[in-house]
Amino acid sequence: MVDLPSYMRQVRGTYSAIATKIEELVLVLNESREDDPHSKALALRIENFLGSLQQSIRIETKTARSLPKEKRKQFLTLVKLEIDQIKKLRAFLTLSAKNPTPEVIAKIHELYQEINKELTRSEAVLRT
Repeated sequence: MVDLPSYMRQVRGTYSAIATKIEELVLVLNESREDDPHSKALALRIENFLGSLQQSIRIETKTARSLPKEKRKQFLTLVKLEIDQIKKLRAFLTLSAKNPTPEVIAKIHELYQEINKELTRSEAVLRT
């Protein structure tokens, strides 16, 4: 059986590394005014990393079965939000590789920060 708090810390560490690359992408997209192959490649690479992270977060749902009922309900609700936001972020990253408009860039920035908040809330549920 996986130790859920430790696993969450690993997921959080992985997301932090991905978030650094997302920040880099946002900067590159904001500075680039033309078709930039580097930003396209970076966006698609981040999208792939997020797909792997999404699978890791799904493992948490299986591990959460050992939590008390109320804590499990809270935790699983937050995990669902995380997964939904990651799906949206992945879609916007794919879109940014095709058409990096200011709106798309702003949405990428907003979503990656929201995911970070949800991961923090999930960790807090486990600590209580």
